[in-house]
Amino acid sequence: MNKAGVSILLRAGNNIESAKQFLHQLIKVNTLLPVEVVLLFNEPQAKHLQLMREFAGKVSLIIRPAKGRTFANVAGQLRYEQILILTTPAEIKDDVLPKATQQLRNSNKHYLALKAPGQALLIKHARMSHLEGQSLTAAAKVLQQALDNKPSARQQPKVSIAENAVLDQQIHALEQELEKLDQSLSMQYREIDELDIQYEKLQGEGQSPEETQRLKAQLKERVFNANDTLKTLKSQHDELERLRIRRYSIVA
Repeated sequence: MNKAGVSILLRAGNNIESAKQFLHQLIKVNTLLPVEVVLLFNEPQAKHLQLMREFAGKVSLIIRPAKGRTFANVAGQLRYEQILILTTPAEIKDDVLPKATQQLRNSNKHYLALKAPGQALLIKHARMSHLEGQSLTAAAKVLQQALDNKPSARQQPKVSIAENAVLDQQIHALEQELEKLDQSLSMQYREIDELDIQYEKLQGEGQSPEETQRLKAQLKERVFNANDTLKTLKSQHDELERLRIRRYSIVA
């Protein structure tokens, strides 16, 4: 069973600035915990993954591709009992989640439509199965219609228990590896910032050229290593998405 909390699906297209603005607003006003934010970009790029560095320690942030994928691809990956679906440009200027989640929890309704640019839907996780065939980029009105109607019966593929168990192990191992990579990248960025400060200080103090060049070479090496880690992180994210699609998708 999904834990109490909210998973926010922010459908950002490729609007990175709007996504950053929303994240800053969320951190500033939200008091509900736990919360995770799944940023859905059409095609995640390195500049999108750098958001994980900027917001590390401030909010639980995951980046996923949205183009060509359905809600079935992500529903099984979300941690919490309620899911907030938003589309950029999105705003969260007030601390609305505590009241909204409690209202939905105590209601026999399956979802709440919240006032927000582009329409925001707060959905009970159990109701996500009604959106299984809907694209992650579908309009809010289309999603509401799907939630209001009974889902069409679909033939579930026959996947062996053994195969699912193997996929679960692979997914778990890759998730742990990604967590270590995230931590490593954050440490590398901190080292780069510290070396950069030292380098500027040496230049300002007029230290020997040899010492300045040594520190410059060290800084350059750290940057190259961080870029390699970032590339590995993106590649592993893509592999994790592929495994999760195999594990949770309606189409085997």
